[in-house]
Amino acid sequence: GSLTGYEATGEERYLLRAREIGAALVDVVEQNKGILPSDFTYQTGLAIEGLLQLSHWDNNPELMKTVKTVVDRVIYDFWDEENGYLQDMGGLTFTSILCRLYEQTGNEKYRNVCQTQFGKFLNSTEILKPRDVALSYRNLYSFFTMEGKQKKQETPE
Repeated sequence: GSLTGYEATGEERYLLRAREIGAALVDVVEQNKGILPSDFTYQTGLAIEGLLQLSHWDNNPELMKTVKTVVDRVIYDFWDEENGYLQDMGGLTFTSILCRLYEQTGNEKYRNVCQTQFGKFLNSTEILKPRDVALSYRNLYSFFTMEGKQKKQETPE
């Protein structure tokens, strides 16, 4: 939100606040050995998505390293392939993060988790709560952008 404020207004105070929040998140992750404590995966996803955006904005490899550390830990702790989600449908908040990590690292693990979660979501017949719809649809663009880039790489000219 702070980065959006900065992008919209150009006011330095928003960028400074985003950096303060980012530094606090990094400290929490370091103190908790790669974990961002939360009762809900979706909250972690939202926080890490902001940190990912800040790392991109500032071109800061240390922030990216923290993002990767947390995502790897979330996958280790919460990935349930049978269920198809990181913990539950709230894991969809990691979609754009997983897409970005796949694009930057080429690690198929990120792409596979992303594809499985999104496939599960798209093929689900369960009635969604408004929160689940909001958490998932905000990530559609990231998923389809990643898939489009992948298809271009696979298609010979």
